[in-house]
Parts: sequence; structure tokens; C-alpha cells
Amino acid sequence: MNRASYLVSLACVLASALSAQTFGDISGDVRDASGAVVAGVKIVATNIATNATREALTNEAGVYAFPSLPPGTYTLRAEKPGFKAVTRPN
Repeated sequence: MNRASYLVSLACVLASALSAQTFGDISGDVRDASGAVVAGVKIVATNIATNATREALTNEAGVYAFPSLPPGTYTLRAEKPGFKAVTRPN
């Protein structure tokens, strides 16, 4: 195997190892007691092990999403003025 072929093979192996990292997503929707969707709710996802947080707002359909989260256990907290804050562990 010549040097160029070796370098190309090594680059392919390293690239495939980097792309094998896994991430997760958390998504859902927020509804009030009557079942109506609630827009503009701040959702905070906290990684329990690292205490790192990410924030999202629900859209006009009450939907929120946290794409590409590192693996871990998260607590979610939903807050909006005029509503009682809700926390969901694990």
C-alpha cells in the first residue's frame, strides 16, 4: 500500500468514527388544563450530570424541540407568566 492510499484509508476510518457519535432529541408539546396548545412557553432542559442547560420556546402549535442533545438524563421545566411552572424529572 502506498503512502497516499494509506492516508486516504486512515482519513476514512477517522471520519466514520467521528460520525458514529450519538445524540438524542427531546420534543413535545405544551397544553393547558383544557387541552388547548400554549405558545411562547419557555422550556429549559437541564442535563442532571453536567448541569448544562438549553432553552427553547414553544411555537404557535405549542411544540418545542431540543435536537442533538448529548446523551444523559434531563429534567425539563416549563415556564410562562400567568401559568404555574411545571418540572418533569428524568
